[in-house]
Amino acid sequence: MEDIAFLKWLGTFAAVGLIWACGRRFYRLRHIPTVGGPSLPILSYLGVIRLMHDARNMLHEGYNKHYGSLFKVAFPNQWFVVVTGDKLIDELRRLPDDVALFKDAIKDLLELDTTIGPAFHADPYHIDVIRTQLTRGIGNAFPSLYNEIEDAFEELLPVYANQWTVVDDMLQKLQRITARVSNRAFVGMPICRNNTYLDLVIQHTMDIAWTRKRMILIPRFLKPLAAMFFSRALNDINQGHELLLPVLVERRNKFDNQEKDPASGPSDYLDCLMEAALLRGKGLESVTQMIFATNFAAIHTSSNSMMYFLYDVAAHPDCIPSLREEIQEVVRDQGWTKDAVGKLLKLDSFMRESQRFNGTSAISVMRKSVKGVTFSNGQYVPPGVVMVVPAREIHFDSRVYDNPDVFDPLRFYTMRANGVNEQFANTSTSYVAFGLGKHACPGRFFASCELKAMAAHLLLHYDWKFETGKDRPENRWFAVSVMPDTDVELLFKKREW
Repeated sequence: MEDIAFLKWLGTFAAVGLIWACGRRFYRLRHIPTVGGPSLPILSYLGVIRLMHDARNMLHEGYNKHYGSLFKVAFPNQWFVVVTGDKLIDELRRLPDDVALFKDAIKDLLELDTTIGPAFHADPYHIDVIRTQLTRGIGNAFPSLYNEIEDAFEELLPVYANQWTVVDDMLQKLQRITARVSNRAFVGMPICRNNTYLDLVIQHTMDIAWTRKRMILIPRFLKPLAAMFFSRALNDINQGHELLLPVLVERRNKFDNQEKDPASGPSDYLDCLMEAALLRGKGLESVTQMIFATNFAAIHTSSNSMMYFLYDVAAHPDCIPSLREEIQEVVRDQGWTKDAVGKLLKLDSFMRESQRFNGTSAISVMRKSVKGVTFSNGQYVPPGVVMVVPAREIHFDSRVYDNPDVFDPLRFYTMRANGVNEQFANTSTSYVAFGLGKHACPGRFFASCELKAMAAHLLLHYDWKFETGKDRPENRWFAVSVMPDTDVELLFKKREW
């Protein structure tokens, strides 16, 4: 009975808080056009329902109707203001951190304070480590990364040269392969092959999503209370810390005992994280949290991108000979190195086009206003509002790309030949898959190198195709998230080269 009374009390306060919050947010943004449903308090949830099932068409409608200006769409816990047109998007990109913050927008979007705790949002120091030391160390780390690619595919994709083998769980295999390869750089051997650890870092993203879906429906003042009941993501980190603790203690002792030459600097990503944590007076638990945050950003986005790549190659088999020819020529000349991967221009173009055509989200370039923002067209966004860019609409805009609805594997290869710098990891107002400006994805250069190395390895060592009579499946959507449809099976066989 006491539990029932508590739930009734919680529900009453939640309803009152919801009505108050909806009314306050409506009043502050009433001057910005609404797309997808009514803008009145409570009734705006009709727009939320549509967003869950029809976000693609909602954003397309708003983009066409309000191009070059702002419009808003209703998310479960707040309004998002959508910024369109090169001029305004560039203005959004240029906003300083004392006016609009990326990390506050991500905190709201992913409910980070309740999914993994406020300490992470307060000082996400892993971002600077990724942007600097991890990126600079790709060349030195590449031999071990490629070794992990070889071993992981050999172990997890056991197919034969003389027969086609149906692989019906390819996305799960790619998640594990990506986790192994990424963690070869993040935490090294042998942890990167520890199955319990891999299970945790893969599950962590799904647990954040599970928690977020519930927390976005709860008023802000009740979130700390509700968080006690939704702690899956935190449990992942706690279990991971037990596995990582011996490695972390060993790394900390290297600094404490000055066993490492101080002039040499940190030797890998984990060393760099440890150094950053110690300089801030952080404990080992903080290092584990940053490792899980790094995995959260790396595993599922990269594995989805690889799944898109497999589908797009199978849908365009005429591209395979030229891609293989380029890879064979470069590898025979230079071997498997970071610089060699950087010279795979046709493969780079194919993967950038695959990312343009598919993507992982319909929105990008997220910022939350700290102060009021007045754009050059006169539209005003008050403090405390999340602003986003409609990534998919930009990538399919005929003003930006010729024949945008056509998958053109050499689109960016041709653009580069004409003097346009369109490498896979580069960003611009016309290509926002990795964000834009100083807050663009800090790990995009690592991810680009890793993905191209995996793709090149697949092309040289495997053939694959769809089942007979099957075509490339349409992507799946949930709200603004885009995912590959895994119902269609792929057939693989080994090849020699």
